[in-house]
Amino acid sequence: VKTAVEQYQYGDFSKWRFLSNPAEKSRTENKFARDVKEALKQVRPTKKSPRSAAAKTDAQATFHRPSVSPPQSRVKTYFVGQERDDDTFTSISSALDAAEQGSRIVVASGVYREKINLNKNLEIIGEGDPGSVVVEMKTGVALAVTAQFGLVRNISFSIFGTAPRKGDRCFSCMACKVFEGRMTFEDCVFSSKGCAALGIEGSSSSPVFHRCRFENSFESGVSVITGATPEFYDCQIRDNRNVGTQVKSKSKALFRSCAFSGNRFDGAFILEGSEARFEDCEFYRNGEAGISVKSDGNAIVHRCGLSDNVEAGFQTEDRSGKGEVIDSNFKENGLGAFKLVGFIKSNVYRRGNTEE
Repeated sequence: VKTAVEQYQYGDFSKWRFLSNPAEKSRTENKFARDVKEALKQVRPTKKSPRSAAAKTDAQATFHRPSVSPPQSRVKTYFVGQERDDDTFTSISSALDAAEQGSRIVVASGVYREKINLNKNLEIIGEGDPGSVVVEMKTGVALAVTAQFGLVRNISFSIFGTAPRKGDRCFSCMACKVFEGRMTFEDCVFSSKGCAALGIEGSSSSPVFHRCRFENSFESGVSVITGATPEFYDCQIRDNRNVGTQVKSKSKALFRSCAFSGNRFDGAFILEGSEARFEDCEFYRNGEAGISVKSDGNAIVHRCGLSDNVEAGFQTEDRSGKGEVIDSNFKENGLGAFKLVGFIKSNVYRRGNTEE
């Protein structure tokens, strides 16, 4: 069995969660089952040669021999603090330059005004209460991520200055920008007075966020573009001056148990052939719709609450906007639960929703 399935050991099955079409999902699972079954047919059991009495005696003696635990590997740790001593770096960047792959950087409470280029697979952990460790810059990108994997925990990233603009648009000026890799973020805060709080771009970008906040930004709280595939769990996207989240240019995003509130425009905006999946999320008190879809965008909404939004709870802005809304609760939205272009023949499938 091990020989038959080892070719699938490091397979990437993460994209299966985006298979919203039941027929396509069934075909994918059945093909996988057939491949494994065929691989099992190719494996022939090997006969074990009988052991001599002496060999059995040696094996028994070995079995009763006291076991010795292998040495425990230790993660090398680097310390960052604003008071210098022999074992402490005064900036995260200097510790990152010195750190080895797979190591850990522990950051003491304080404000660090620097740009971090996270290009190594390691951990950066902030000490103290939430908000105790702040990385900030006036303009630019406070954290740029190109590492393939790792962990960032309990750090706030902020841009406090305004960005250069062309009309109403700003140039790249974000608290964090992920260019590639599957970095994990836990208990972090992102905000930018210059542009979006978080930018994720590229088909090789699939970061994961747990219990993070994206707030008080000049544009969107989260911007997902050019084929990126991030995941968000128990996050808050709130009080941004544009939409809470935009997913565009053929990207795919998963949001589970997240809250979208107090954003100036839509809570979430899906467009340009992209797909976003929302499970057990809340959309409330947004300045326009809770969720808006256009330009071949697709929003899959399961078990969500959409309430007190200025416009509709869920809306399509053109006939190409698609969606699937199941077992969700709509309450006191300004223009009702749904506002769909082509209402009679819209591309939005609905089932089991409550509308108040």
